[in-house]
Amino acid sequence: MTSGPASKLLAGPPLPADPVLLDVDGLDVRFGRGRREVHAVRGISLRVRRGECLAIVGESGSGKTATARALVGLAGPGARVTAARLDLDGQDLRRLGERQWRRTRGRRIGFVFQDALVSLDPLRRVGDEVAEPLLVHRRVTPRAAPGRVRELLAEVGVPDPDLRARQHPHQLSGGLRQRALIASAMAADPDLLIADEPTTALDVTIQAQVLDLLHAMRHRGMALLLISHDLAVVARLADRIAVMRDGEIVESGPTAEVLGAARHAYTRSLIAAVPARTPPPPRPPATGTPILTCAALVKGYAAPGGERIDAVQDVGLALRPGETLGVVGESGAGKSTLARLILGLAEPDAGEVRFAGRPWSGLPEPARRPRRRDLGVIHQDPLSSFDPRFTVERVIGEALGAIGTPARRRRPATVDLLEQVGLGAEHLGCRPLRLSGGQRQRVAIARALATRPRVLLCDEPVSALDVSVQARVLDLLTELRDRLGLAMLFITHDLAVVRQVCDRVLVMKDGRVVESGPVGTVFEAPAQPYTKALLAAIPRW
Repeated sequence: MTSGPASKLLAGPPLPADPVLLDVDGLDVRFGRGRREVHAVRGISLRVRRGECLAIVGESGSGKTATARALVGLAGPGARVTAARLDLDGQDLRRLGERQWRRTRGRRIGFVFQDALVSLDPLRRVGDEVAEPLLVHRRVTPRAAPGRVRELLAEVGVPDPDLRARQHPHQLSGGLRQRALIASAMAADPDLLIADEPTTALDVTIQAQVLDLLHAMRHRGMALLLISHDLAVVARLADRIAVMRDGEIVESGPTAEVLGAARHAYTRSLIAAVPARTPPPPRPPATGTPILTCAALVKGYAAPGGERIDAVQDVGLALRPGETLGVVGESGAGKSTLARLILGLAEPDAGEVRFAGRPWSGLPEPARRPRRRDLGVIHQDPLSSFDPRFTVERVIGEALGAIGTPARRRRPATVDLLEQVGLGAEHLGCRPLRLSGGQRQRVAIARALATRPRVLLCDEPVSALDVSVQARVLDLLTELRDRLGLAMLFITHDLAVVRQVCDRVLVMKDGRVVESGPVGTVFEAPAQPYTKALLAAIPRW
């Protein structure tokens, strides 16, 4: 697509007389030079007024995050950012030096980053992260800061905020880390909040709570620029939508108009890719001997102050070849701990994991290593699972080498895997930090498939993907399951995904399984109040 009239589209209809807070005209962002130049944002224009939410949607790599980062002076080293106008409440952001930006970020513009794990300092306690903008911008006294931190963590749905404030990021689940980021971004009560996929890692009940909080803050006058691939979230929160593709705004307008009567073919394709609201016809139940079993698993951890957290309590499951089992529950329910026990990355305090009919838990690592190729994993946070020095070709090539693929065959095999997940040969030389969040997740999926596993453990495998790529990846996983007899354990907070791809589902709460059964039965006639609450919280449009 060329940078013609589409690049001049204003994000939304003419604004009413209310004061415009953010006024952007002709924003252009480029990286690199010459043949390596990437023209990420192509002269877009947008306006956001106080109390309003503008959502920017589009596929991974469309320029959404580059736009957001340019608006806060964080486009990155080597980026060339230009604009005919870039004003925040009459202040020309183009003229800010780094010292002035530090005074503006947090206080006037809050930013929720997409990657919670790498956005939090691993050496600092969570409470110190949330307190930093309060103290830097002198919103509270040092003595009052801990109390305000607890209030902020509670507002975004963090349970036991006193305990969590004393913990480090690695001790929190992905959803809890994301909530801590949101609390930090909102701490100084900014005029404008830029939220890049703020609810991606959140379960539906906490997502609903955070959306209610953002809605309430808008009523107090805060403007919100929402970057999201979740059209249900956008429908619930946004007043206007701007659809981006290849760095340009190709369609914009009021939310109901864009989602209800999209004009551009690209917008219509995004809407068509949203998971169906009704489950597909049930498949015949899988038969045969389970390839993976867990019996009465128990796992606890010591928390600060000597307390014990029982992350998994008396959990059992059986997974058969060709079957997909979903594990759902709120953040902190024990889903990721269960995954670690199954992968042999942690040992149960009690109970047993068996793989292919043989003991798996309790084995020394040398005994497990030859069998690991049969147990693939797609991690929740792909960036932290990659060596940042490796190219995509090397990341996937190592997995291919582990199964004996000759060196001369690894590049074509890598390209084939990339194409299966919606990428291509042009990504071979990229390093993880040069990829968008969705692109990194697709590389993680390609790497997991490289060893041709018998069981694929998917820990939030599509949470970072836009709806069109998500649909393709889910179709791919389903096709592989059916063609290869692949068994899949699908850990996710996205109940729409569970409904689309899973045969059975386990519902976890506080480390325990509170309900289980065929997906159709559990979704249409849930027996437990907790399951009913999860289903009721699914955003709809």
